[in-house]
Amino acid sequence: MKLSLFAVLLFLSLNVFAQEEITNCEVTLTKEAFLQKPIPDSCFGLSVDEIPPKIRSFKIKFRKHPSISLHGNQLNGLGKNYLKMTPVGDYITIFDIKLLEESNIKPPKSIVIEIVSKKE
Repeated sequence: MKLSLFAVLLFLSLNVFAQEEITNCEVTLTKEAFLQKPIPDSCFGLSVDEIPPKIRSFKIKFRKHPSISLHGNQLNGLGKNYLKMTPVGDYITIFDIKLLEESNIKPPKSIVIEIVSKKE
């Protein structure tokens, strides 16, 4: 009896670890690309035939500014102002990502975005 209970608990714990979310995603984006879609699909580890999840909300941290909470996958006016003040080479952190609906896709715990210049 103890052995079978141990086996069940071991199976459940391994299953939980297998579904653990991506801990961090690092990408480089231009300001223009970041404005279009702050949370890139590449951070979800999707295969080519999977549809990206819809974002309910997320928090974002620009250097030298307080974190702000946003809804959907777009920046609000304050986020756009902070982005304008962000120099090329600086980093933006997105965290506490919530999906609109339940799915097997788990959002990353955080996304670190390096702002790069447009290629001329």
